[in-house]
Amino acid sequence: DGRTGKEELWPLSPNCEICKRLDGIENSLKKLFSLMEGRRIKPERTEDSEEFVYNGTSLLKVIAKDAMAYGRRLLDILFTKEEQVGHVLRETKKSKKPCLDQERVSLLIACVEKRYKPEAFNSKDLIETLSQKLRDAKLQVIID
Repeated sequence: DGRTGKEELWPLSPNCEICKRLDGIENSLKKLFSLMEGRRIKPERTEDSEEFVYNGTSLLKVIAKDAMAYGRRLLDILFTKEEQVGHVLRETKKSKKPCLDQERVSLLIACVEKRYKPEAFNSKDLIETLSQKLRDAKLQVIID
């Protein structure tokens, strides 16, 4: 009868308005996924390991919108508010406060590096956002 069978699966003409809209949506989704590719977690990088577990929390499974938010979330998991208020991330000539436990700081940075592609975040920006969070913790205690 000359039919290919495709007509039964997709009874609409490829030039119909619905087909054109679906093609447009598909193309938009492809562009969105390609843009997100550099910012997302690589599936092969999410395996659990004992070295990325702290007090029973799998640090690689902590939810965050990006590497900076992820780092701030880990800071709250790895350090108490009291530790955050009374310490700095890294020793500087200006600060008289002691450094946070460098083993846990290294764990935090290793988690971010493990979970996110290098092009998804800048290490200097990560250190700055974590340092700012520590300064904000002090202000929050003063306000409370």
